[in-house]
Amino acid sequence: MTIRVKQHQLEDLSRAKYSLAIPRNWVMRNKDKDYGIDVEVEIFDENDRATGLVYWVQLKATETSDESAARKADLSIDAIKYYKSLEILVLIVRYSEKENLFYCKWAHEIDLFYAKEGAKTIRVTFCDKDVWGEDSAANITKYIKKIRAVKSGVISLPVPTFMEVKDDSINGIPRGVFMSAYRRALQNYSQIATYQADPEKAALSLGLQDDKLVINLASVTGCTFHSIRDREPEGFAEGIVADVLLGLAASLANIGQIEMAARIFLDNRLKKRFFQKQELLTQFIPMLIRTSRYGEIIDAVCEVIDSKDDNILESITVMSAIAVADSNDQDKCTKIQKLLEKCLAKNTALGESSLIGISHYNLGNHYRSRSLFRKSIAHYLMARRFESKYLNQPYYYKELGGVFFGLGKYRFSAKLYKLAIDKAAPESVKALYADALMLGGRYKLAHDVFSEYLGSSEDDHAEWHLKNMCLENLIDKTGVEEQVRRKREAISKVDISKAGDSSFVRDLEAAIEIDNLCGLAWFNLGIVRSRAGKQEEAKFCFILCGLVQTKDIEAWVNATLCCFNKEVAIQVLPLVINAAYFFNGDDYLSKLHKELTDR
Repeated sequence: MTIRVKQHQLEDLSRAKYSLAIPRNWVMRNKDKDYGIDVEVEIFDENDRATGLVYWVQLKATETSDESAARKADLSIDAIKYYKSLEILVLIVRYSEKENLFYCKWAHEIDLFYAKEGAKTIRVTFCDKDVWGEDSAANITKYIKKIRAVKSGVISLPVPTFMEVKDDSINGIPRGVFMSAYRRALQNYSQIATYQADPEKAALSLGLQDDKLVINLASVTGCTFHSIRDREPEGFAEGIVADVLLGLAASLANIGQIEMAARIFLDNRLKKRFFQKQELLTQFIPMLIRTSRYGEIIDAVCEVIDSKDDNILESITVMSAIAVADSNDQDKCTKIQKLLEKCLAKNTALGESSLIGISHYNLGNHYRSRSLFRKSIAHYLMARRFESKYLNQPYYYKELGGVFFGLGKYRFSAKLYKLAIDKAAPESVKALYADALMLGGRYKLAHDVFSEYLGSSEDDHAEWHLKNMCLENLIDKTGVEEQVRRKREAISKVDISKAGDSSFVRDLEAAIEIDNLCGLAWFNLGIVRSRAGKQEEAKFCFILCGLVQTKDIEAWVNATLCCFNKEVAIQVLPLVINAAYFFNGDDYLSKLHKELTDR
């Protein structure tokens, strides 16, 4: 006989009880238990109209008769971190069967500072104010509305702040003396924050008690600074003000007001203190680097990078900077290059071989993204000299292969891609390998690799499918499986001024014989075949030209128009359109639209 587990009965009971506790016009839905989310609650107003407000609930039920134990619950630290990252708020609801009541706390209000190092769970304690009562539903609605309003950008500088000091003295300083010094120090930042004596009129609430400073922005977000007792009495109030403002910046960043946060973090009077806060740097450098003030943050990092004993700051900044790199933004490229060179200089001075190698590797990636391939190669080669691990990394050979491909050294590029594949690179590298083989003149092997790759993967990238089809057709037409391409000689054979002569086609075919991938010859041969009404042959000519000269919009448009002919298999049309758009974007569509409307 199947026996139902007691805990399961308790969980179902808590779910049923909570559905009765919330207003009856609210809708509660069960959720898949990913990360412990049990139910979703949608809020409706007193007129039964949807408000668009939703929150999630994690239910933690207990049958203990020990009131103290009932007010405690062990929660997964990973789950709490996940809840804090969500747009939808998560309410932790503790149901006590013996007391027949709920304790509730928002997940984002749980301070993980007190979690033991290496621990997987944290014990959360509930108190009387956390008990679900008559006002709880209204308070939840009000709270979520406030969060939505704050996230929509209603906060502006200067922010009114209220400070509550709960102890008679802080660090041996009487409360009144401290508050007087605090107000004077805050006046120096009047463009960022102001003192407000009425807590109801303050957007930023501050609590200073025992050993911590708690910062709360509009009851929506905030942070906590610990180890207050360890600070020297001299300059104590000024330090607290600086932390308040950094906490304000962190809170603004958490609700998406990152530009405003950057203004505070990078204030000349606060910048030094910001860079002393490892926990703030780790969290907010990746955000700041995406703002309009990315140049200032990179300059600031370059100023302090030599004074940091570890490389955490440079690692975070470098990764963040590379992630937002834009080869079309010269100023951004210059700033990132400055940062990378600064890191290389620092690590070279320290004599840290591994870090020197990593710095060269990062510069190699930077120059590759800017198509400065020769500089990129120089740094990639230096990287493996100082850090031997790159010799066994498939991504290293893949990136080197891409650089040599960019230089037009296709055969050497193919060798590097093959090395990457032999060292267990991702399956997608086979397509890059086949591409390099094709442009290197090894047509048969390229076709074989493309066929193998497309037959065993679900890659729907149109370029690879078109190249595979064209290679098969090319080999069939020319009988050439491999050749040393003589590109310049082939181009010299094409004389456009002879387009009307009977010898013109012979010249084009001679050019193709010298270089089977001579785009200029294929384009003009496409024109000839199209005018002769041979649209299937013309289509092949234009597609092959487009695949070799990817930015040749006219070739792609002509290939597309050929595909509208009944002689051409319709299956090719979407591949041509996808590839043409991939390489040329809206410029291709505009040109195609003009051609179609002019006909």
